[in-house]
Amino acid sequence: MPPTPPHPAALTLFLDFDGTLTHTDTLTALASIPYALRSETRSPESRTPPLPPSQPPLRPPPPFHPQDPPTLPPLPPFAHFSSTYLAALAGHTAAYHPPAAQRTTPALELAFLASQRGVEEASVRRVEAAGLFAGVRREDVLCAAERMVRAGEVRVREGWVEMVRGVGAGEGSSAGEESGHEQGTAKLGEGGAAVYILSVNWSRAWIAAVLDADLRLHCSPSPLPVTTVQELGIHVLANELLGLDGPAGSSGHLDRWFGAAGGGLWTSADKGRL
Repeated sequence: MPPTPPHPAALTLFLDFDGTLTHTDTLTALASIPYALRSETRSPESRTPPLPPSQPPLRPPPPFHPQDPPTLPPLPPFAHFSSTYLAALAGHTAAYHPPAAQRTTPALELAFLASQRGVEEASVRRVEAAGLFAGVRREDVLCAAERMVRAGEVRVREGWVEMVRGVGAGEGSSAGEESGHEQGTAKLGEGGAAVYILSVNWSRAWIAAVLDADLRLHCSPSPLPVTTVQELGIHVLANELLGLDGPAGSSGHLDRWFGAAGGGLWTSADKGRL
C-alpha cells in the first residue's frame, strides 16, 4: 500500500520532482534499468564503474544472479512506449475543447490536465502488460540512480538541500514502499515545516535514490549528519513498482493510490486528492 501522508504542519512545502528538483524528466532514465538488466549479468564487475580516488565508494552492487538474464522477457524499445504515449497525448490535446489559446484561467488549465488521465492510465497499462519492470529489484534501482547521478545523466538542481533546511523539515518521511527503514525525526530549521515531493513518477524508491545520491555526492561534507531524504524529513508521495523487495523482483505493476484498478497517481488532479 502507498504510504499514508502525515498530519500537516503549520507550514507545508510541496515540490514536484521531474523537471523541478531535477533538470529534466527522469522517466526515461528509470525505464533504462530493465534494459540494462537484459544486457548485463548483474556481476559486480559489470555493474560498478571505476571512480576517481577522491570520490567515495559507490553503493555495493546487487548480488550476482546468473539465472536472471534468461528469465527476463524480451522488450520492445522504450521508444515504442514513449512514441505511443506521445501520439495519444497529441490526439487528445487536438480534440480537447477549449484549445490552449482559450484556456486563460488556472481552472481551465487544471481541467485540461485532469482530462489527460485516460491517456496516462493507458500508458501505464501498456507498460504493465509488457512487463517492462518485471524482475527489477530495489537494489537495481538504487545502484542505477547512484550511477546515473555520478555520471551526470540525471542532474538534480543545486540548492535543494539548502531550501529544505531553510524551511525546516518535519517528522520522518515516506520515501519508499517496503524500504525497511524506520521513520525518524530530523528538524533542520526553525520553521518546522513539512516538506512533500508529489510526483506522478513511477517509483518512490527511484526519487529517493536520486536525491540520496546527489546528497552524498554534492552536499558532503555537511554540517548535518544526514545522507538520505528520509533523514532530511522529506515525504515522498508517488507511485511505486510492486514487489521491489521480493526474491523475484517487481511484478512489473504499479501500486494504486486510490484503491481501484484505475486508481493510480497519474495527473496533477490526482496530486490534489492526496
